[in-house]
Amino acid sequence: MIRSDRGKSWLLILVALLGATCGGDDGDGSPQPPHDAGGGTTGGGGRAGAGGTGGAGGSDGHCPQGWCDCDRQSDNGFEISINDDPRHCGECGKDCSRAPNSAPSCNGGVCGMACDVGFADCNGVNGCETELATAITDCGACGRACNSSPPHGRSECVDGTCRVECAPDFADCDLDGANGCEVDLNGDPENCGRCSHGCPLVPGGGTCRSGLCELSCPTGRADCNVDFRDGCEIDTTTDRLHCGACAVVCDGGACVGGHCGPG
Repeated sequence: MIRSDRGKSWLLILVALLGATCGGDDGDGSPQPPHDAGGGTTGGGGRAGAGGTGGAGGSDGHCPQGWCDCDRQSDNGFEISINDDPRHCGECGKDCSRAPNSAPSCNGGVCGMACDVGFADCNGVNGCETELATAITDCGACGRACNSSPPHGRSECVDGTCRVECAPDFADCDLDGANGCEVDLNGDPENCGRCSHGCPLVPGGGTCRSGLCELSCPTGRADCNVDFRDGCEIDTTTDRLHCGACAVVCDGGACVGGHCGPG
């Protein structure tokens, strides 16, 4: 009976020794949790192993490859990536604050921010303060300023593009905000009344007056049929029906030098 008990005791000791030499646990019979340093000491209720350098909740900086045990729970190991978690950025508990028009971010353990769509941090001070769709000084991008005082108009930023609102009777026909509203629609024969509306190139030449095309006839000529296609078609120095001016009729006499002779 004594020999049988001794044999069982030696068998139990042998089984215990064999279990201690097998991998897969950390010495207390539990599986190794995620991101464990392996045989290390985890802080805040972590598991103890020989030769460990683990952190007390990650607070002592000894976290394996950027992972820390921030909740101090031994069953989930080093659960936080302090390289990219904005609530634990660089260390446990370091919360990246939220700035206006942005979301906090963490990159490489350094706090930053990701601007909302359409906003940008142009002054580097108070978050993403600039709305790029409407900002005159940063229209569409930081530093892209619209002309502050364009001739005959005022600048505006619409959907991230500089535009000029022109004064009455002026227009920005070349779409260049730098020179403002460069065209006088009342007197420009190439843009008469509106951009790209040119007065016809006809004999005698065309002019623009009050936004309307007119023929500028030389002395002795007139546009009596008001038709640009034939220009200044009448010679008022000799025409009996338009003597000296349109519709001046000489009764029975000739028109000489723009004057009616005796009939």
